[in-house]
Amino acid sequence: MTLMRRILSEKRVLLVSVAFLLLADLVIYGLAVAPWSNRLAEADAQVRAVEALLAETRRSHETAARAGEIRMTTDRGLDYFYGEVLPKSLSEARALLSPFLETLADDSGLVLERRNNVLEREAGNILTKLNTTMVLSGAYESIRHLVFALETSREFILIEEIVLGQAEEASGRLVLTLSASTYFREEVGI
Repeated sequence: MTLMRRILSEKRVLLVSVAFLLLADLVIYGLAVAPWSNRLAEADAQVRAVEALLAETRRSHETAARAGEIRMTTDRGLDYFYGEVLPKSLSEARALLSPFLETLADDSGLVLERRNNVLEREAGNILTKLNTTMVLSGAYESIRHLVFALETSREFILIEEIVLGQAEEASGRLVLTLSASTYFREEVGI
């Protein structure tokens, strides 16, 4: 007998027991450990996917919250602009433009020759524009003073157009055609 046969015959019970235990280990590994390892790997992948989705959702929520804050700030700014800066009616707009511009012209040493008011309403626009065109005459420094005073005033008056020309007479006076406007929010009837 060869050595291998002799070991097999004498240690048969031990070898069969070891083979049976090895087979049992393989069966347990195949039926329990390997599927659970796969399920664990799949669960880890799902957890990572859910964590990524949660992070994206948090970023989206933060962006939406910031947008909401910006909108609220903008709405407050618009409410302040409409309520405190703009004239509230046509009569307030007229009272702002006419006396204010005439006073500025007089303080600047300019002579008012003509004034014209035009009301402009655009369909679909909540603001109405009141435009005043004035023809003034005077010295160049007086015109500069008027424009500077108008641009730095706290009143909401926009300079739309400035046309500067020479007076017809040889007096050296200049003629300024100034178009300025303001806006107001008309109350919509119920």
